[in-house]
Amino acid sequence: MGAGGAQSPAALGSPVRIRPEVTQYASVFVLSATMAVLVVYAYLQAHAEIAAVEQAQGFVDPLLAVGITLGFIVMVLGAGALTVASVWSALKLVRALREKQS
Repeated sequence: MGAGGAQSPAALGSPVRIRPEVTQYASVFVLSATMAVLVVYAYLQAHAEIAAVEQAQGFVDPLLAVGITLGFIVMVLGAGALTVASVWSALKLVRALREKQS
């Protein structure tokens, strides 16, 4: 027994081996899902700030309005791409885990 009464890894038997594709799909899923949420959150925070400025000033500069529109398009496309990557990797992860069970 090791320190604190815990068994050493050698005494526990063979280590659990995780296949590289499982790790890859899990990593892609976690990163892309997190980034998709962060992209939407950042856009919504920026939009709330711009709305507060608009309310204080009573108008929005036309150039700022174009920037808001372009930002919305980039947010939708970026979050969409990250969501597609997240769903794809989740499906591949489930498939890889099922292969291991059979």
